[in-house]
Amino acid sequence: MARIIGKVTHSHCSGLPLQADIKEKVYKALFLDVGLMNAICGLDWRVVSQMDDVKLINEGAIAEQFIGQHLQSLLADTPNRELNYWLREGRSSNAEIDFVIGMAGTIIPIEVKAGATGKLKSLHQFMGMKKAPLAIRFDASLPCVSQINTMINISTERRNVDYQLISLPLYLIERLEGMLEYYLDYSR
Repeated sequence: MARIIGKVTHSHCSGLPLQADIKEKVYKALFLDVGLMNAICGLDWRVVSQMDDVKLINEGAIAEQFIGQHLQSLLADTPNRELNYWLREGRSSNAEIDFVIGMAGTIIPIEVKAGATGKLKSLHQFMGMKKAPLAIRFDASLPCVSQINTMINISTERRNVDYQLISLPLYLIERLEGMLEYYLDYSR
């Protein structure tokens, strides 16, 4: 009730509103703040700031936490302010999209990567299954818009997947709403 920890609930993402298609008991936790998350993990800023070549094993979780807390703020004044994510559990492979939001009448999957590169297998699966036209990736790269064209396997079928990917550096999360509105207006 104090909103120190928020829920990011699994949605099937079959349509809008995303909250109409959720699994209430399947969720992941999101702290109010990156600092609180690090404190719970036993890290304080003095230790983290002095690390040179040592790689944090939870840097992906920290990046996801950072984006999640900003998305919570972005959606705070909207009717459907709860965050959602997508999860597909398969026999041989699972797929997960870190966050899925509904904005400007569009379902928008959001992938978060701590580094400058990363595979997008789960995103390709989501885009192929849901036929969404646009996705967002936050990472450590420079901003760009890419046309993605790839092949995926769905059951026994090979399917072509074609979509626009907007890649943004993690620090641009606060500009997401304006960038999406501009992009969606420009592309129509």
